[in-house]
This record gives sequence, structure tokens and C-alpha cells, in this order.
Amino acid sequence: MEIASRRTTPGDQSVIVENDTKPSPPQRRQPEKQALRITAIYLLVAGAWAIVSTSILRLVLQDHDLGTVLVLQGWIYVLATALLIHYLTYRSMLRLQVMSHALSRRKGQLQALLRVLPDLAFRISREGRILSYHTPEDDLLTLPAEKFLGRRISDVLPREVSEPAMKAVRKCLLTRAPVQFEYELTTLNGEPRVFEARLSPLTGETVIALCRDVTESRRVEAERARLAAAVEQALEGIAISDAHGRVIYCNPGFEKVVGIPQSRILGRNIQALRSEYPWDYSPPGIQACLSDGRPWQGRITLKKDNRTRHIRASVSPLRDEHGRVTNFVAVLRDVTHELELENRFLQMQKMECVTRLSAGIAHDFNNLLTTVTGMAEDLLSRTDISDEIRADIKHILRAATSGTRLARRLVSLSKPEAVHPQPVILDHIAQNMSSILQRTLGPDIKLRTELAAADAPVVADVGQMEQVIMNLAVNARDAMPRGGSLLIRTERIAIGPQDIRSRLGINPGDYVVLAVRDTGTGMDPEVKERAFEPFFTTKTDSGSGLGLSTVYGIVRQHQGYVELDSTPGMGTEVRVYLPCSGEGRARRPPAEDHPDRAGPHTTDARQSGLRLE
Repeated sequence: MEIASRRTTPGDQSVIVENDTKPSPPQRRQPEKQALRITAIYLLVAGAWAIVSTSILRLVLQDHDLGTVLVLQGWIYVLATALLIHYLTYRSMLRLQVMSHALSRRKGQLQALLRVLPDLAFRISREGRILSYHTPEDDLLTLPAEKFLGRRISDVLPREVSEPAMKAVRKCLLTRAPVQFEYELTTLNGEPRVFEARLSPLTGETVIALCRDVTESRRVEAERARLAAAVEQALEGIAISDAHGRVIYCNPGFEKVVGIPQSRILGRNIQALRSEYPWDYSPPGIQACLSDGRPWQGRITLKKDNRTRHIRASVSPLRDEHGRVTNFVAVLRDVTHELELENRFLQMQKMECVTRLSAGIAHDFNNLLTTVTGMAEDLLSRTDISDEIRADIKHILRAATSGTRLARRLVSLSKPEAVHPQPVILDHIAQNMSSILQRTLGPDIKLRTELAAADAPVVADVGQMEQVIMNLAVNARDAMPRGGSLLIRTERIAIGPQDIRSRLGINPGDYVVLAVRDTGTGMDPEVKERAFEPFFTTKTDSGSGLGLSTVYGIVRQHQGYVELDSTPGMGTEVRVYLPCSGEGRARRPPAEDHPDRAGPHTTDARQSGLRLE
């Protein structure tokens, strides 16, 4: 409890040296017993001398009278007493001198100890009165000496400090054992400081309190705790090994990144882990860098159980004061998801480039077809041609018309069509198309629906939504040549900020999901990556390769998002996300069960169908 403002000099009061408390009762009784023993011995010797000396002197001094004998006896007694007193005095003075020198040496040692001790020191009575003090620095104090010496702790310190201090004093005197506690005070320079007080009992009813400034050490401990918590809770994997590669620490993130339990990592060499857990490590140049004590960073590919993960890693050496490598620190970060998003973004850019290129070619191609169509119509208007030639010209005209429609569709991939968006319910559209879809799929494919978004309207063009459903259904049919089942389902979901990391180009909010799932042959990763590219098809007999690309273009035009999941031999599911609309009243489209309506949808879907294998 630092409550003074001046440095103690050797002539000042000292907490330890100025210990003028009375000795304890056992220490007082010891010199009293010694004095009683000396007095008893003196009385015995004196009595014996009084009895024996008279007879001896009368025998020796036969010619003298009794008075002379008594006088001589008295002088001998006085001389013996004086010699005894001189001996006892000399012995006591010599002992006092030795003790004085010992105390002086001890006092000097204690004063030297106080001068180098970084602690504040106070001698405190049972009542909490401050009897003396010592301070190494004036900046550690809060009050000048005249304001606290001889006063109680409760009178000079705040209550939140004085109460625990008095409890510590009483406990120290009661148990006769050291007591420790911490407190905080603002020093004379206005800085809040944290002190650690250690109380120890002295002789009598006083204690000595050593108060050390632990502000800096507590700050360092707090920083270390924050650093340890940051490392322990970091998403990145962090591991520390010794110079020989034996892992001595790894955080939970490291266990999650590498997929190996923490208990199996600690204390083992990384090479041993590679043999036990057959991951495929392929970091080029890492061994050479680590052998030379140079840092390394790069990408590691981990392959296990048909799963590939990409890890961005950095390994840095730790050196001691002599420059020797003592440890290695490895930081791993799983970038598989980021690479997937990057690949998706590149795929989107590639599709956009291909679409623009296709639209440009289609525009020029349409100009050529316009000339062909015009010339064919002029030839048909002539009357001097034979029926055989007229039939050939009609065939040319039909081919040119089909080419024109194909060119128009190519242009529509890059240029939004004129649509008529309005609030609609996808459930109603799917229900109205169920009969035409079943006829399109054929008898070997069973159509099922699970529609659960009747209360979630979307702003969309009804005709384009029908085209999306039809194209997805036809693609699914072509992927099930031996029959199967097709499921069309809808649901309303909420996509939060944490979900958009895996869905590039989508915003948080409420969406209606239209999912079409088949039990067909599925797709391998190479086909899945190119599924939405224009003109890409796995069918060799028919198909333009525009089915899924048309779906993609329509969905993006409606501010939506498309996902595709497929596994070879397990089937394919395409999910279309369309943003919900809370405005307006959803319109129920007219039924599409009439046979006349089936032809255009079926023909268009079959022409754009993409067989997904």
C-alpha cells in the first residue's frame, strides 16, 4: 500500500531495521534465569568464604587479635567481589559489543537490500497504523509521508483498498503466515497502477507489507492471453514444431484443416503422420527451404477418400539469439472454397464471352439468311419453274427459317428479350404444366411434384418460366433412356450473409427454389463444369446445346441463381433460385393442358435438350 512521496535515506526510518518491538516472553525469561543462577553462585561462594575464611585466618594469624582477622577478612571479601564484578561487567560489555557489531552488519545488509528492492515496504500495526515505510521510487506513491505516517490505513486509502488491506493484516497476524492480495491505485503522476501486496508477520503485533508494481507484468500477461486466445480460436491451422519436425503445438484449426485428431499430432514427426494418414502432400521446394532455414509458402494438395482439398501454407523458422533455428511455425488455410468460387467466376466470364461471340456470329449469320430467304421467296413467286424445283426452293426456305430462329435464340442469350414480368406463383405454373410434361417425358418416366411455395410469389415472365421448366424436364428425360423418375419441387428459403459465400452472384434475402431432379446417368466433373456453356452437348444424334444455357440466361435475367448437383450413376438436380416478391397479387396463369399448346414447348425443348451424362 504505497502512501508516501519521498525516498528513504539510510538515516530515515526503515521498516525492517527499525524493528523496536519488545521481545517475546520466552526471550525475556532466558536472561532472568541466567542472572538468578549467577546470584545463587555468588551467595554460595560468599557464605562458604564467611564460614571457612575465619578459621583459616585465625590459624594463619595466631599472633593477631580477632579484630585484625575480621578486617583482613573484609578486605579479601571486597577484593574478591570487585574482581567478580569486573569479570561479569567485562563479559557483558564484550557480549554487548559483539552483538552491536552483528546488529550493525545486519542493519547495513538490510539497508542495502532495501535500496535494491523494487518494492514499496510498510510496517503496519494490528490496528492498521502505518509505523514506517520505504520506497524505491517516488513515482510509485500517492501521498506525502506527513499525510500517512502514524495514521490508519482506512484514513488515507480508498475503501476498496483499505478493507482488503485490513483483512490481510488481521489474517496475517492470526495465522502467522504470509498473505497476498492485489489492489489498484492512482499514483502521484496520475497513472493507474496495479500492485501486488505480500504481508508477513513480524515480532509483536506488526506486519511488514511489500508492495510490488505489477502493472507491466499484468499487461504482458493480458497480451499473451489475448495472443493465445487468438491463435487457439483462429480459423487458420497453426502448428509449431521443434527443429527436427516434431510437433509440439497445434490449434484446433490445424486439426480441422488437415483432418487429423489433435491427440495424434502432438509429439509426433510430420513424416510419421504422412505414413499413417495417406494424404498427398505436394509442396515443391519445401524440404530444401526448411533444410536451409528459409521460410516457405505455397499450396499443398491434400487428397483422401476421393476428396481433394487445396491448402495455402506458409512455414517460417524461429531462431534464437545466436541465429540457430529452434522451431518452425506452420500456418495452413483451406482455400478449396475460394478456388471453387474463383473457378465459378471464371466459368461465368467464359460463358459471357462465348455468349457474346455466339450472338455476334448469329447476327452476321442472320443477315446471310435474310438474303437466302429473300431470294427463295422471289424464286417461289416465279411461274416458270417446275414443281420439283419449287419443292427444293421450299425446302431451302424452311431451312433458312429454322436458321433464323436459331440465330434469334443465340442473340437472345446475350441480349435480354422483351419480357412481361408480373407476380406469379411457381407452384401454379408447375401444376398447369404437369400433363404436358408427362406426355413429353413418356410412359417410362414417372413425374412427381412436391410444391410448397404457394404463398411465395416471384416477379417473372410466365412464358419464360414455362420454358425453364420444360427445358429442364427434357434434359432430364434424355438422361434417363431406360426410364426413371422426375421430381419437381418448390420451397421458400432464406439466404443470409453467411450463405452467399458459396453462391457467387446472389444477394441475401428470401427466395423460391425450383428444383428438378432425375434418376439418370448423372455427370462427371468435366461435363458438369461445362453444362451451361452454349452449344455444349453430349448427344451425338440431335440437340443444339442451348437447353441449359437458355435456362441460365433466363434465370440471370430474373436476378436469380442456378445450382447444379450431379453424381455419375446417381442422377442430377438443377436448382433455380428466384427472389421472392412481397408486392402485388400473384396471378394464376391459365391451364396449359390443351394439346395445341404442347407442340411448341415440346418442339423447342427437344431442339434445345442437353443430354447430361
